[in-house]
Amino acid sequence: MGAVAAASKRIAIIGSAGSGKTTLARRLGEALRLPVVELDAINWQAGWTPLYQSDPVEFVRRVGEAVAGEGWVTDGNYRKALPVILARATDLICLDFDRHVVMSRVLRRSLARAVDKRELWPGTGNREHFVRWLDKEHPIRWAWDTFAARRAH
Repeated sequence: MGAVAAASKRIAIIGSAGSGKTTLARRLGEALRLPVVELDAINWQAGWTPLYQSDPVEFVRRVGEAVAGEGWVTDGNYRKALPVILARATDLICLDFDRHVVMSRVLRRSLARAVDKRELWPGTGNREHFVRWLDKEHPIRWAWDTFAARRAH
């Protein structure tokens, strides 16, 4: 694919937590020389405050700004942002793996993040902690609790 064709690609990647959205988005972004829009990085503010809940209008505005360009790759399923993303996307990739694949990935990822204690999104101070693993919003619980409903759609 030529540089001009790749630059006009707008790729949306959706799937359950742990399906590999971020990994695929980064690899495609690198291969196609496109910016990657990580929706979790827009959503999760300092102190694990979810922007999509605390200020949904601002969340959608920021996503719209991030996908205003001619080429990008997004990763994420935020319902409030999907209409904005899909209205501009040229391609849609849906990752759909069995529950055991998703859960093993999300567990491995959470364990690695909890052990190395790295900040997940620069400037937020948000780090993985074992004590949050049973929180409803944590990716482990989220992946488990929403798996069947996401797959049904």
